[in-house]
Amino acid sequence: MSPPSALPHNTTLAELTKTLVEVTERPRLVYPRLGVAIPTRSSVFIRDLCVTDSERIRDGGDPVDASLLALVVEVTSPSNARQDRSLKLWGYAHGRVPL
Repeated sequence: MSPPSALPHNTTLAELTKTLVEVTERPRLVYPRLGVAIPTRSSVFIRDLCVTDSERIRDGGDPVDASLLALVVEVTSPSNARQDRSLKLWGYAHGRVPL
């Protein structure tokens, strides 16, 4: 199990969540900590936030296929910025998440 994120990370995430919830229209919803499958990597990333059409993922499995997402949010920290900005960015692009 990973240690909890630092307070600045969680504060940024809370502010982003509030803003996204305010501007996101149904049937899209904001999902925290959603498992996202990247088929070309045969791996799963746990995202800070995702926005997707709730109808598109209702009958899907867990984790959710990356191609079904409208937006993925990664709040980077000094300790994980390199991975978030390289490996994960590459994975999302190849998983067909809009950039």
